Amino acid sequence: MSYIPDGMELLKNFESEMPELSKAFGNLTEAVLSGPSLDCKTKQLIYTAVTSALRNFSGVQYHSNEAIKAGGTKEQVIEAITITMPCGGIETCILALTAFLKTQKSNP
Repeated sequence: MSYIPDGMELLKNFESEMPELSKAFGNLTEAVLSGPSLDCKTKQLIYTAVTSALRNFSGVQYHSNEAIKAGGTKEQVIEAITITMPCGGIETCILALTAFLKTQKSNP
């Protein structure tokens, strides 16, 4: 099975080693998320699904946590991850689920 990095550690490294780029990326993400049509929880669940399909497991960790902070449930996050199985394959789905559950253990 593939190595699943600690997404929060990766983000901290990015912020400390590339602060200008990190800030610009944060501004881009904020702009993308500022649209008025979808609520924050739905956007973060979509982000979770997309990062799952792309095998961006640090993104899965970050955006699944954001979805839960926005009122999402563990079940909704798992469903968002599961939706990616037909296009990403079962291994991608299982790894994304593992990344999410790893984050849940460290943030109960």
